[in-house]
Amino acid sequence: MIPALVKAQELNYTNITVKQAKHMIKHTQNLVIIDVRNESEYNLGHLYNANLIPLDIVEWETNPRPLPTVPANDTILQDIYNRESARFKLWEHINDVIIIYCQIGARSELACQILIDQGFTNVYNMIGGITAWMEAGNRIYTTSYHATVDYINDDFVVDVNPFLLFQSQCTTCQNNNQSCSTVTNLPDENLTIIEETENSIMWLATQEINGTIIEFTINQTTVWHQDYSTGSINRTVTLLSTIYESEGNFSQKITLNSEIQHQEYNMTINTIIRPSDSQTYDSSITTIDYIPAGSKEIVTTELVNFTSSITLSQLYEGISKAVHEIGKEYKHSEDENLTVFHDRYKDIKRETRKLSIIVENDLSDYDKEILKSAAIIQDVQYPCVAQQIVCAILTGITCTVACLFSFSIACFFCIAYEPLIIEFGCAQIYGEYCSSDQSTAPRYPIDVWSETFGTGNVAYENNALGGGRDGQFAIITAPNTGDHGKLFVQFDDYGLGKIHFYGAGAASILYFYVHYGGDYQYAGSVYVTSETEYYGTYIGWPNYYDHGVIVGVYPCYAYIDSISAGR
Repeated sequence: MIPALVKAQELNYTNITVKQAKHMIKHTQNLVIIDVRNESEYNLGHLYNANLIPLDIVEWETNPRPLPTVPANDTILQDIYNRESARFKLWEHINDVIIIYCQIGARSELACQILIDQGFTNVYNMIGGITAWMEAGNRIYTTSYHATVDYINDDFVVDVNPFLLFQSQCTTCQNNNQSCSTVTNLPDENLTIIEETENSIMWLATQEINGTIIEFTINQTTVWHQDYSTGSINRTVTLLSTIYESEGNFSQKITLNSEIQHQEYNMTINTIIRPSDSQTYDSSITTIDYIPAGSKEIVTTELVNFTSSITLSQLYEGISKAVHEIGKEYKHSEDENLTVFHDRYKDIKRETRKLSIIVENDLSDYDKEILKSAAIIQDVQYPCVAQQIVCAILTGITCTVACLFSFSIACFFCIAYEPLIIEFGCAQIYGEYCSSDQSTAPRYPIDVWSETFGTGNVAYENNALGGGRDGQFAIITAPNTGDHGKLFVQFDDYGLGKIHFYGAGAASILYFYVHYGGDYQYAGSVYVTSETEYYGTYIGWPNYYDHGVIVGVYPCYAYIDSISAGR
């Protein structure tokens, strides 16, 4: 039974509150939920059982699209049309009860009116959108949480919410809707080893920025190393000190790294610390990478912000408390595919607690107060973290943290050259995961070719070559039923684990396949919804590949600016 509702003034759809929507979802048969936000917003969190139809393609989705006969020898097109056949079809629900929502309610109003104009009969707009839904304490499907940790009266107070809710309340994050991307036009750098001993290594680094040559030394010393392996767990903990020097100016960072190997998972806990003086640390950023055995399709990323100063041992104790609370959120998820993370987070809780004890017992000289701290917890190694998360870290720490996951080798040396960071942005920073060995750098296309069918076309395909976003586009069009265009890209080396592509377009779905095991395997898809709003996307893929193909089928009009394969 549908509760008493408020009819939108002079409109044919109905506005409902979050409370009314929740009642309808629980008690109405054949109810359909539509999320009209962008794909990146949807991926960060959505109502359970919600179907993604971005606002720009709502009208397109109200009309049936015939699927043409597929050539028997084209396995890629056959897979696409199988997916199209199984995909949610809005036009089949013209007389069903439909609840539409967006972030705060503006886009959903437009979508509701579009459906009414197209003849849909039972359309409801959820006032306040998903933000109001979360603020009312209702759960959503999400794989990203934000935890706030405060240390009060010798105890930790932890507050956990979906990261999407945190983002909606973060005033400095409002304009950060693009996915993170490769950084373009970065200056070249050169590293030369000038001294190496058993426990230390010194590099001479030179870098050109806007025609100016900058030269400095980097001296990295292993201060402490210990093996804590027991039974089925191999655990090693290392403390590093890195000193940057140029023209008599010094800067230091301290790195504490714990590597854990277990038959069911590998885990890395890595903390970068920026000293303030001999007694205090200015800031720290901790990344925890949990890699379970076997393949996985769901990736989680959590952010932990500390709102009070804590010592280094308390940092890991606080992270342990936050992980415990986040694990409980997954335990109570309505999607059984997410409940597995409750057990995985038990492992993280145990290891961060163990590291807290190690610091307290064996590294007491380094167990100092940290003024500002944050942590990122993820179950995939070094992924492209959403720009919203980087923004959140920035609100609590420094530009130094923001580029932790920069792809470029040129992300060195922020600590020594903070003024340059302010002037040139965060692209120059962070040597922790950067080295002269470019094996983890992104892979860019070195060759491209295309195939088309019907009146489909791939134009300016060479614009997809090379790396970085330069505003030069390859264009895939498929204007008529049965048309398609395929843009094949050969990378300069094998890629692994992540694919990024950037561009714009109108009312299109692009499909991406990678060549693996002698055949093309589906890697993911992306909605392209705007000719003016630049989109960027990340697709995870668990195995190595040397080339891939982007496919646009009718109707498609998409610009492809850049493509990169991760390592």
